Amino acid sequence: MPSQNQPYTYEHIKFHKPDFPFGAFVIPDSTTLPHWHNHTEFVYAQKGAVDVYINGSKYPCQENDILLIPGNSLHSIIPVSQATYVAIVIGDELLKELLHDPQFAAVTAPLTGNSRLDPCHFSGKAPVHAKLQKNIVNIISEAQNTRPYRELYIKLEICQFMAVWLRQCPSFHTSFESSGISHTAGMKVALEYLSNHYSEKINIKDMAALMNMSEQHFSRLFKAYTGKTFVEYLTLYRLEQANKLLHKSDLPITQIPELTGFCNPNYFSRVYRNQYGYAPSAVRK
Repeated sequence: MPSQNQPYTYEHIKFHKPDFPFGAFVIPDSTTLPHWHNHTEFVYAQKGAVDVYINGSKYPCQENDILLIPGNSLHSIIPVSQATYVAIVIGDELLKELLHDPQFAAVTAPLTGNSRLDPCHFSGKAPVHAKLQKNIVNIISEAQNTRPYRELYIKLEICQFMAVWLRQCPSFHTSFESSGISHTAGMKVALEYLSNHYSEKINIKDMAALMNMSEQHFSRLFKAYTGKTFVEYLTLYRLEQANKLLHKSDLPITQIPELTGFCNPNYFSRVYRNQYGYAPSAVRK
């Protein structure tokens, strides 16, 4: 196993207002690649179904399902066919001032890093689903407007959500086995390595050796944690980096495949068109 001195967060969440660390991101028909951060996240399947992978476990979510993702969990979201989902990210500093109030402390502590949570899945069949869905819909609505007291309403809706949930599930704790924690840490190392070396020649044999695993074991774990094979993930990650360069730089299109790990420009053009529905040259036009 390589050194696990990886950054505390693999993906840095940029909140619109630093003094209000909260975001509700509506994501239509797009994969959220594996990442982790120290904030609690709710995933709401607004339309269609999605598969959410958290620390190596798969959570299939149907339309209107709600899933709580604990902070620092390695997670990814993959639409099943066409789907729109909302990622509600609650910064660990958002509700810290409420810890001084004993009435609020019990429901805000789990969201401020003072308690560890399990992932929690609320399907449409759950007895409290209707109440929780109302809170989630209200949070999304407030996030999308500029009405007075918007930030206060968001905080109140989050607290009410937690109160309803904890009344239904009074005991919460982390139940990941030690081997699961070790594998999660290892996958974080692997993903961090790929993010730093994706432009180089990388194959599954080298990655398995880096992780001190057999190729079969690494392949099985990688698919369990990300929902994709190693080749599928690496190709998608490289495409996203190439897409950023196409949109945000003036680099010649002919240079971008080499910079993002695609040694063959024709292959890059083909997989780019398959992923985005248009050729790379169309971006610059």
